[in-house]
Amino acid sequence: MPLNPRSSIAPLGMAIALSLAGCALNATHSTEPTPTPAPLPKLAQTPDPPPVETIEVTVYHLDAFCETFVQKPIQVPRQNALQGTIHKLIAEGTSPDFAIAGYRVQPNRAENSLTIDFRLSPQSQRQFVSLSTCERMALMGSLQQTLTQSSLWNIQEVQFTDRSQPIGF
Repeated sequence: MPLNPRSSIAPLGMAIALSLAGCALNATHSTEPTPTPAPLPKLAQTPDPPPVETIEVTVYHLDAFCETFVQKPIQVPRQNALQGTIHKLIAEGTSPDFAIAGYRVQPNRAENSLTIDFRLSPQSQRQFVSLSTCERMALMGSLQQTLTQSSLWNIQEVQFTDRSQPIGF
């Protein structure tokens, strides 16, 4: 029996009309204002820590051609200016494949010298001996130049060790 084209369109048209009407019926439009949420209770306010007093220190970075040191002022906490300066220079002198896990600073006041004893990270892919001359100069030369040129600490010589073993540079 052949299908009447008009008879198959009517149910389809009716389904579409009911779907659209259902969408219109389900959509609610209210003219009432949306209630505002109750304010949150105030938490106990903790006072902000006092600001850390800083001091400006001139650090020396190796230029892009690995030839000369360029001065740059930085701010470090006044109370720990030496440690802060060393920390910033070490952080700038490392890379993902050469990671320093820590260091100790051993001053020798009688000789106006300072030894920085490095500890490489166990995950470091490179060792001190694998650093190029320029990389060594960027790390250790920057430290040495910064620490000996500053009148803040009266350091005349900086030595470097890796777990108490001297590092040539």
